[in-house]
Amino acid sequence: MNETPQSTVASADRAEHPLPPAAAWMGYLGLLPFFATALGVWIGPVWLAGWLLAYGAIILSFVGAIHWGLVMGRGEASAAVFQASVVPALVGWAALLVPTIVGLPVLVVAFIAWRVWEYRTVASAMPRWFRHLRTALTAGAVVALTGGWLALLPFTGKG
Repeated sequence: MNETPQSTVASADRAEHPLPPAAAWMGYLGLLPFFATALGVWIGPVWLAGWLLAYGAIILSFVGAIHWGLVMGRGEASAAVFQASVVPALVGWAALLVPTIVGLPVLVVAFIAWRVWEYRTVASAMPRWFRHLRTALTAGAVVALTGGWLALLPFTGKG
């Protein structure tokens, strides 16, 4: 079998630290409100975009708080990570203070920016399965938020 060293390491990592089924179930189930409200904006009342925005802000706060917990769990009081971990909550709150048509793309940018920050700054503190799950869940949230936002635009949806 012609495996590269990199694929061997990746296989070993998956074998040693597989994605816990509960994390997969809860993570992917957490995408349901994103997709339900995004679809609802297209086929139902426009005010569902506000629900999509609110759920997005809550989940953005949650992904920031993960890092607060990771730092506490390691016993390292990293001031930079503690400080950074509250940024998603503040951005989510700000997105709730502006019109929904502005708040949804703010959340899209925030989810992407936060995932990039995680990748560049704290990836080594997260298990491989969690990094992959976070990327998939971020992609799902971004697709749903973008879809809901597009439904509000005058040239594509109900706007």
